[in-house]
Amino acid sequence: MSQDRPPLPPDVKLALRQEAVFGCCRCGFPVYDHHHITPYEVEHHFRTEDMMILCPNCHRMATDGVLSESEQRFMKQNPFNSQQGYASGLLAINQTDLVVTGGGIDFVGGRSILSVNGQSLLALGRNANGTLSLSATLYDDCDRLLAEIVDNEWVASDSLIWDLESRFKRIKIRQGDRRIALDVDARDYPVRVKADLWRYGYHINLNQLGIKLRGPITKNVTLKNLCLVNLAINVDTTTNGLSLQPTSSMGKGVIISEADHEKRIRDGVSAYHQTDAI
Repeated sequence: MSQDRPPLPPDVKLALRQEAVFGCCRCGFPVYDHHHITPYEVEHHFRTEDMMILCPNCHRMATDGVLSESEQRFMKQNPFNSQQGYASGLLAINQTDLVVTGGGIDFVGGRSILSVNGQSLLALGRNANGTLSLSATLYDDCDRLLAEIVDNEWVASDSLIWDLESRFKRIKIRQGDRRIALDVDARDYPVRVKADLWRYGYHINLNQLGIKLRGPITKNVTLKNLCLVNLAINVDTTTNGLSLQPTSSMGKGVIISEADHEKRIRDGVSAYHQTDAI
């Protein structure tokens, strides 16, 4: 987006998301750009009737002329998610209290899961309409910013280097056809997430075995069998270690250590409601 272009008004964003049923009009992918059917360069406008939601790959097709204006307007009137019967989009979830499991650790209450020096790299939340909100900042091992996603909006990056895949209640974002940067699976309870992230030379990997941290000085560190309530894991490069960062100004953070996964989640949700009421 041009630096001279004003930001898209929030009410226009909301109207376009609702119209498209919270996904790309062409393929339903739940991470998207805001596309001008009538190009902004031709006429400076933010008219919802001349705009639509497209994922980064489909957006490129439209701007490169692969999708004609008539095709774009047909997709706008007949968005993929609506045609498939996905009333709340591909990332609809049924959880009232969002519980996210990543790297053998459960997160309850806070949106942020993982940060480095206080900068959030990965956050998941529940929108008021029951859809999953994803925010992520993706760097490579040389600390170059590759992509930024803010509440499902694709803010920055060259989409050509990404392989984007989504199915009902699941999304994968790969770097090309190789490394899976993010895998979010909301088909079961809790929501499960895998991630392969970099920042400041630190490699943070969330998989089914635990959260593994490797850095320039730090040896391998693995965490698992914890439930963090209103807390995120923070990598501190000044101390070359891990800390826990509060994710909510309401209530206090709670750490629960329990080998039994189901009991750990129950205790975490109970603690969340107790601390939230304080």
